[in-house]
Amino acid sequence: MPLRPRAPVGWRRLRRLRGGLAGGAVLTLIVAAAALAPWVAPHNPYVGRVIDRLLPPVWMDGGDPRYPLGTDQIGRDVLSRLLYGGRVSLSIAVLAVFVAGTVGLSLGLLAGFYRGRLDWTISAAVDVMLTFPFVLLALATIAVLGPSVRNVVIVLGITGWPIYTRVVRAEVIRLRALEFTVAARAIGLTNARLLLRHIVPNLLNTVIVIASLDIARFIIVEAFLSYLGLGVQPPTPSWGGMLGDFRPFMFDRWWLPTFPGTAIFVTALAVNLVGDGLRDYLDPQSRTSP
Repeated sequence: MPLRPRAPVGWRRLRRLRGGLAGGAVLTLIVAAAALAPWVAPHNPYVGRVIDRLLPPVWMDGGDPRYPLGTDQIGRDVLSRLLYGGRVSLSIAVLAVFVAGTVGLSLGLLAGFYRGRLDWTISAAVDVMLTFPFVLLALATIAVLGPSVRNVVIVLGITGWPIYTRVVRAEVIRLRALEFTVAARAIGLTNARLLLRHIVPNLLNTVIVIASLDIARFIIVEAFLSYLGLGVQPPTPSWGGMLGDFRPFMFDRWWLPTFPGTAIFVTALAVNLVGDGLRDYLDPQSRTSP
């Protein structure tokens, strides 16, 4: 009996990462819905009809087919605001990860490669940032700069870079002692070329995994800030802001806070699944496993 050909190693590894693939599929749908909001949203998210205020979802008694998920307290379509709110929440999370990752990667490279007094200074700054209360820092920053989308990105970027710096610093110290780094120094490569061509490429897997998991964390943190009124300001829709707006209706109209809360939960879960899948897929030890 002829043996069945074995699937390529990469495909076998992908099949083992079912959670990551499922999360990627869900995240793709969420991102596509947010990106296409101007074309798929049934109504203007900023304009409402007071006569249609607080309508329930279409499948409940009193629902209106024009508003599949009902309307809010001033008659705006909840589905449209959810779609546009996804654009805001996802954009903030991605921009904040970019800021935190860029700053953290740069400082981690400098600290791990040059060591000495520079390493001590950067490590001390990391220790201070990790022990500083996030809420206090957010309140101080928003109080000085004012609540806005830009300032939420700044707050998240400021609080997010220490994790990247600590992880990258440890990896750079390990890479400096390996044979390929010693050989590159022996043939006369400059520090800049050594960092860019040999050390940074070996850090990308780690940074990508941290960034993917940070996106989920920043989505939740942005929702927390907007819920407190420190983040995205009305009438701009965001999932956290919608939760704050619907707080008075938590008991008598439970569906209003349920929709943005579910959007935050599902998106964060999908991003975490993708992050876990990336971590397993990019793990060098798993590449040789059967």
